[in-house]
Amino acid sequence: MPWLARVATARTPDDVLAIAREYVAHFAMESGGSLPAELRPGKLATVDEVQQYALALARYHGHGETARGVYKVSEFFSRAAVRLAELATPPPRARGEPPDA
Repeated sequence: MPWLARVATARTPDDVLAIAREYVAHFAMESGGSLPAELRPGKLATVDEVQQYALALARYHGHGETARGVYKVSEFFSRAAVRLAELATPPPRARGEPPDA
């Protein structure tokens, strides 16, 4: 299954974290050296680190081949951050359902 589809179907924040770790390992083997040193991911230990890394990538401004590599990784991590936000948001209550006490 493609990376973005895996993120989209993740059921828990821990699922997203595990997928992000796999993505980093795959990307490092494939073309990890194409990212600027300051944007190479470290070990992702928490979902907060996934979100922080997505933000760092989104803030990058560059050109050429380096920028293409950053934008490719940024696409994945932006989607992972969005999915984490979706999973953190409680589902809407059914109409007429009483609010939580």
